[in-house]
Amino acid sequence: MGTRVPFLPSAEAGASAPLEVVSNILLFVPFGLYLGLLAPSWQWWKVTGVFIGASLVLEIAQHVLSTGSFDITDVIVNTAGGLVGLGLLALARRRFQAGTAAVITRICVIGTALSLLAIGIFIASPWHYVPQRDVIIPTPSASM
Repeated sequence: MGTRVPFLPSAEAGASAPLEVVSNILLFVPFGLYLGLLAPSWQWWKVTGVFIGASLVLEIAQHVLSTGSFDITDVIVNTAGGLVGLGLLALARRRFQAGTAAVITRICVIGTALSLLAIGIFIASPWHYVPQRDVIIPTPSASM
């Protein structure tokens, strides 16, 4: 089912591997930027709840669709990534003041377009993600 103890390495997947932790944080940074732009008046706890809820939905979907396993570490680092995005937006607001929305929107549009292009190239490429399934090794039967 995955690890239920945060940041505990799992035997079935490298859920707490540093590269995966960093990639999960980076995955949710744009979400923090977008949510901060779309709902600037929301309290921090409400925004954090949205990050936790979205991360839970992704983890449950991974488990149900058998594309991964539920891991509490991912929920924590995804939420942290969303909060990093909000922090970056706060820094941008201090720097650009009234022009923040325009600057961050342009950055987000460019980032989204590049991400979609990368996904399209990946889908069209000969390299495809194949989830690793359990391998069953047959044992010689005793009736031989």
